[in-house]
Amino acid sequence: MRFGVEELPYRFHHVVADHGVHIVRNSELDRDETRLLLRNACEVVANLAPVLLQSVRHLLRSLHVISSPNPETDVSFSLPDLPNTIFVSIPKSGEKDAVA
Repeated sequence: MRFGVEELPYRFHHVVADHGVHIVRNSELDRDETRLLLRNACEVVANLAPVLLQSVRHLLRSLHVISSPNPETDVSFSLPDLPNTIFVSIPKSGEKDAVA
């Protein structure tokens, strides 16, 4: 994939606060676990919808990890003002959908 997991600059954190979540700092992420989780997600998409994966490869450049209100809720969104960017929550270690 050609995207990076990036931390949104602090001056733009209000953008996600409007959605009831906050940015997870990269220093709070387990890089290996995050990489494995995203790789596994891409493999699932590749198996179920290869054309969708091609679109993601072509369009996605920045992924920002955001909080989730609770472990049972996944949150994701994009913003028209930030093309090629998505905001997603990812499960933490020990959560139901975490990498085993």
